[in-house]
Amino acid sequence: MTIKAAPPDFTTIVALDEAHLDQFTTVWPTWVRFKPEIAKQPLLLIVDNPPQHAEVRSWWHRHLDWIGRDYVFAGWPWRHDLPQRERMLTAIVRNAGLVSTPYFLKIDTDAYATAPGPYHRVLFNRLMR
Repeated sequence: MTIKAAPPDFTTIVALDEAHLDQFTTVWPTWVRFKPEIAKQPLLLIVDNPPQHAEVRSWWHRHLDWIGRDYVFAGWPWRHDLPQRERMLTAIVRNAGLVSTPYFLKIDTDAYATAPGPYHRVLFNRLMR
């Protein structure tokens, strides 16, 4: 099922680690180009280093200044016993309270937008509150 009208208010969530930052710098511009409405919606970036540490926060802001827009920046504590994929998915759940819209759209750092067009309804996840 596609959404023919404008998509609902949603927050875009991207979980990042340093190893995938280069992927994100390539992927994000494709979303802004082919889905320009995404640039008008809130953006939540979740990183794998706690941003409460000033030097870590500063590093990420320097490496993300090319986005050219405001974003909410969050992190999560490391759990070394989990694989990276599980840590990043856990981070989304742990930071769900930062989403202020009824829906969210999670984009992986290797997921390209390839053409303009309607969104598919299943892309949007309803936030349970």
